Order: sequence, then C-alpha cells, then structure tokens
Amino acid sequence: MKIFRDLIFLMRGLMRADHRFFKSHGQYDFPQKKFGTSMNMYLVGSLMHNQKLKLQKWAIMLTATSLPST
Repeated sequence: MKIFRDLIFLMRGLMRADHRFFKSHGQYDFPQKKFGTSMNMYLVGSLMHNQKLKLQKWAIMLTATSLPST
C-alpha cells in the first residue's frame, strides 16, 4: 500500500482521482522533495487531458491498427 501511495504522490499530475482520494483521507504523511519529477507528471497529465491531443492520439492509433500486417 505504501509503495502505491508513493507512486501516486509522484505521479499526482497524471493520476488525479487517486491523488484526490489519498489527500482527502490523509494518507500522505511523509515529505517528498522530488520537485522535477512532480512537475514532469503534471505536464504529462495536462497533455493527456488536452482534448486536441486526445483526438490526434486516437487518429494515429486507428490508422496504425487498420494497416494490414506484413
């Protein structure tokens, strides 16, 4: 449980719902100083929640899966 909690804390920008749950239930009882990693995860999270980028990812994925295998 603690390993998952630590992972959620580091990736809180990407795993927003899990972070809200852990924060509201007081599960974070430790200091973390990995500022760069946290900022990178916030960047990745915001990119994944961007609607234009979601549509582009889906379009690429659909074209890649519809190609015949060689």
